[in-house]
Amino acid sequence: TEYEKLLFRYRFATATSDSKQAFFRNNKLEYSPISRDELYSDVGSVGRWYGQDARTFYKVNFEEALDLIRRRKVVLKMGFAYVEQKELVTLLEAKFRVHMSKQLAILCRIRHTLKKDRRVGPIVAALTQGSAAPAYKSNTFSGRVTLDMIP
Repeated sequence: TEYEKLLFRYRFATATSDSKQAFFRNNKLEYSPISRDELYSDVGSVGRWYGQDARTFYKVNFEEALDLIRRRKVVLKMGFAYVEQKELVTLLEAKFRVHMSKQLAILCRIRHTLKKDRRVGPIVAALTQGSAAPAYKSNTFSGRVTLDMIP
């Protein structure tokens, strides 16, 4: 699941603000962005917590930001955590990991039934046999590398 988390983090970081909002709507996530000025009116001075370059924040429920609270990356007030945009992906990554774990557990339970299906069986069997990561192969070559050896 590490590769999937990295891919998720990359795709979220490169997404536009409109596509992020669509993602929140599609997954029923109650994350709405607030500006630095709105945060200032809710909490007070934010420069000492976030620095001067932070511009967009999200107001999320306290329970969802426990990891960020533990690392002191958010401001808390009245049951809400104010999360900087660059830290939001941490919350989403945790939700993604939980969702993926649940789905893999379900797949594990029904795997034997799926293996009997001619269409899905080979795919399910391949899931249990290895990783998507490239295998490391040791090269015993020693000596000098020339330009014609490089593809």
